[in-house]
This record gives sequence, structure tokens and C-alpha cells, in this order.
Amino acid sequence: MAPRYPVRQEDFLYDLHWTEAMDKLFIEVLLDQQAIGNFIPGELNESALHICMHVINNTFNQTFSYRYCLGRLAMLEKRYRVFYWLKRKHGVKYNEETNTVTAPEHVWDEIFQLNEFSIAYQEFGEPRWNDLKVLFDGLNYETKNVKPEVIDISDDSDTNDIGNVDALPKPSSQKIS
Repeated sequence: MAPRYPVRQEDFLYDLHWTEAMDKLFIEVLLDQQAIGNFIPGELNESALHICMHVINNTFNQTFSYRYCLGRLAMLEKRYRVFYWLKRKHGVKYNEETNTVTAPEHVWDEIFQLNEFSIAYQEFGEPRWNDLKVLFDGLNYETKNVKPEVIDISDDSDTNDIGNVDALPKPSSQKIS
């Protein structure tokens, strides 16, 4: 089936200054930094980003700033988050072999309304999916907006104190030195 909204994936993933080759090297350096404990998903990672900035600038004879590299990291995280969400969306099938997602037209329409960036994946999967999983799998996007489960414990004297906080052993008042 031809894409409903014809766009080039590259138009979503890169910009006029940032190329696929730069993206590949950026991710490789981030993975190296993660392996030595210098990159932790969800943290500031200033040192790792400065190293990435210097490697990219020296390799491609560019002058990208720390702020620009921070934006590229945010883009990688967005790509991970959107593709992670898309793969789990009801009606979407992910083919690991071909790295593609398919869905009926009405499901795509719903997806595009919920997240415009997902249009980037209507024909192809995330080109760096395996690497992005390694970088960002520590972040759990499914539980961020989930309300906590409320458990109602009723007072029932026939339970032999099961679930009764008063029945639990009390901590010792002795000080440990």
C-alpha cells in the first residue's frame, strides 16, 4: 500500500546541517559513553555531549555547539519514544526482520492525529532502533502518566489480622552502632 501521507523519512529525522552519517557517529559515541558510565538516559550527560560535539565537529569539520548537540539528543529520545509507542499501538504490526510497521488506513489516520511525528515511520521503521533501544530502554514511557492503583482494604475481623498494619512486627527501638 502506498503511503497515505507521502513524505521522506529523512525530512523528519535530520535537518539541513545534520546528516545520517553524523547521526550514526553521534549514536556510536553515545553508546561508547554509556558503556563507560558517562551517559545515563534521562540525566544531564554534559560530559558525554561535549565529547560527542568534539568528535562530530572534528570528523565532519563542523562547528556544532553543545546546545545543538543537546537538541540532537532530544531528537533521538523523541524518535525512540514515538517508535516505542507506535509499535505498541493497537492495530499496528511490527516486522522485526524488515523493521517496518503496518496498520490499516483508519489506524494510521488515528495515529497521525495523535502524533504527527509518527508519519516518519509510515513506510520504514526507525533506522537506528536497536541502538536507540540500548541508549534509552532505561526510560519507561508507558508508566509516566499512569495513575496509581488504589487498593481498598476493608476491616474484616475474620481475616486473622491479614493486611492489618497493627499485626506487623514492630521495629526494634535499640540503636545500631
